[in-house]
Amino acid sequence: MATGEDPALCAICWTGPTVTCEGCGRVRPCRGERRGRMLCSACTPVASQTCAHCHRRRRVTAHWPEGPVCGTCYQHALAAKARCPSCGQTRRLLRYPGFEEPICRHCAGGPADHVCGRCGAEDAPYGRGLCARCVLHDRLTELLGDPAARARVGINGLFDALHAARSAKDTIRWLADTPAADVLGQISRGELALTHDALDRLPPSAWLRHLEHLLMATGALPARDPALARLERWIEHYLAEHTSEPALRTFAHWIILRRARRNSRHAPLDAGVLNAAKTELRSAAAFLDWLANRDQTLAGCRQTDIDAWLASSRADRYSARSFARWAAERGLMPKLAFPAGQRHGPAAAIADQDRIAVARRLLHDPDIEARDRVAAVLIVLFAQPVSRVARLTVDDLTIDHNTTTIRLGASAITLPAPLSDHVRRLLAERRSRAAAELGDSRWLFPGGAPGRPIGAQVLSRRLKRIGVDCANARRTALLQLGGELPAALLADLLGLHIRTANKWAQIAGRPWGDYPALR
Repeated sequence: MATGEDPALCAICWTGPTVTCEGCGRVRPCRGERRGRMLCSACTPVASQTCAHCHRRRRVTAHWPEGPVCGTCYQHALAAKARCPSCGQTRRLLRYPGFEEPICRHCAGGPADHVCGRCGAEDAPYGRGLCARCVLHDRLTELLGDPAARARVGINGLFDALHAARSAKDTIRWLADTPAADVLGQISRGELALTHDALDRLPPSAWLRHLEHLLMATGALPARDPALARLERWIEHYLAEHTSEPALRTFAHWIILRRARRNSRHAPLDAGVLNAAKTELRSAAAFLDWLANRDQTLAGCRQTDIDAWLASSRADRYSARSFARWAAERGLMPKLAFPAGQRHGPAAAIADQDRIAVARRLLHDPDIEARDRVAAVLIVLFAQPVSRVARLTVDDLTIDHNTTTIRLGASAITLPAPLSDHVRRLLAERRSRAAAELGDSRWLFPGGAPGRPIGAQVLSRRLKRIGVDCANARRTALLQLGGELPAALLADLLGLHIRTANKWAQIAGRPWGDYPALR
């Protein structure tokens, strides 16, 4: 029976009151007033029957005209839609008595069962007779407020983006599991200012970084480089613990931070850049502390001190070189020899036939995902750095009926089959790993943060699992392409600087002067 805003529901769609389950102890919709024990759907004892769809003896969720249906087949059938053979409309198709093949309920004259009690969508009921999209709307309204309240705070765009997320169920689960929901509630109630400074004062965490990306992607917060902001906060906190040497603070602000801000203007910083900057500052601080323990000042540092520091067992001891060179240039310490560390040169390049074998496996192995396949081929065959592959966008591709091209440099490259087929499949299947996934992203390889591409380190680890060492594969491709193509053409097609292309051409044995003759 309908009560208030709740529609009239059958015994299947009615989920019961939300209480503490006496079986598992979780707060969930439970039923069992007549049995005297309130249990959720997972704990309620149900006799197994043979499913009419998969023909396995399983726990039954519903009884349809064709027989009992298990939970998995029930969800799949209610979510699946296809073209009705009778009316030609794309609707849910079920088997009805008197019809040889599945048709829609309109053509079968069936009742409007298993539809949303509010919007009428033919989707599996998610809660109290409502589809997941309507449930999500209610929970977002409860969390973020009505349109007027959202407009005052400036989060209407956030509401619209979350409500239109590709998977309403995933977004509902994310709201239930993440601590970010509590922060969003404080923002909507005016208890927390919607500013970067207010969020920066909260304890740093992965979910807070995700929330910051979400707010920026929906326009609730102005855009900034979150990695750069984290580096700035970390440096200030670190320097607060190392205030004895003013040179360290000057080096951190005028060398490390200045360089990071300059690089951030071209592309947002990634985890690798952050870790390198932190290592550089830690190594400089450790070097100063090491000198102090030897009763030595920076101005009185000698070559024997440098040699002893480099002979230590610290893994990051060579990272202090940039600080030592900077201090020497400004007269803060004598100009001493501080080697850059042992460089073994490029790894040995694999043979051309081995590179082709790797590329052939990447193109034809059916067990490799389209995302990993395309990214790996761009490195193995087109010598792209993994950081650049991660930041490719859909706009870098041009697809028509017959050809697929990609622009890595000034000129577009036509992709042959089967690589072109894999690229098309990637475009159809690409999906963000974000818990609260927003609308269509322009990134070719979407990442876990809303509005951001996959991280270069994350992509590198994924490719390593399928046998592709990104750094070595790129060096090998550059070496072999440098011996096959003129440097200018290599730079034009692959987006390399001409000096880089010329260097690899020289390493491969093709000097720059060969280009005019090859034209």
